[in-house]
Amino acid sequence: MVAEVKAIALLTPVIASNAVFAPRRFEKGVDAIDNGDACYGIMNLDLAAGQTVKGIKATELELAKSVPSAADSIEKLSNSVHSAAGKSKLFGGLCKVVDFTLNNINPIIYLTSFIKFLFSDDKRTTAAEEICGILTMRGFEEFINYYLGISKMKKDPVTKKYVSVAREAGYHKNPFAEKQINAIKDFCETKQLFGKISLKSAPGIAKGLLFAAGSIAGYKLGSWGGHKLFLNDNPA
Repeated sequence: MVAEVKAIALLTPVIASNAVFAPRRFEKGVDAIDNGDACYGIMNLDLAAGQTVKGIKATELELAKSVPSAADSIEKLSNSVHSAAGKSKLFGGLCKVVDFTLNNINPIIYLTSFIKFLFSDDKRTTAAEEICGILTMRGFEEFINYYLGISKMKKDPVTKKYVSVAREAGYHKNPFAEKQINAIKDFCETKQLFGKISLKSAPGIAKGLLFAAGSIAGYKLGSWGGHKLFLNDNPA
């Protein structure tokens, strides 16, 4: 049981963070298409699809440890989708694109930013904001991944199935932080919300939401900083 709980906790942040990222990307995509930026909009919709599927895959791996019947249902649905993809060249092509995006989220994000720059009317502003925004975003993400020890989800090259890879959390090097975080984990292990809902997944969900918030804040801070540093809006 302990091993199962640990396996579930590994993937909960992946589910929580992608539940935040995917709707934001979808909204960006729809808005861009409405504004006539079809290429940038399609790239964002592709990212939204990839992030959604990543969340579903993580959910499937989590449920496989706790509710096998539910995991089987998701796997059957996935098999049905792949079967349908094999019968339609268009649908099959779209599935391959989304699967590629799922495995290459960050490079596709960089490419999407380049597409935004390429079709921008104000390339100087877009370049300053996107480059600084992406760099700061990745910096925030890497720090949160390291400090909280958020696991990675990747496809096994042999079995072609997705697995979770644990990371050692950086907070273990800080005795005070480790004590506080362990206290929160211990509390969640034994408590239930409204006496019915287990809080065992709460720390993992919190990690995922912190990762998403840090990523978004990093991008916004970097974009703002890039605008202030490299664009002479207020000449002396």
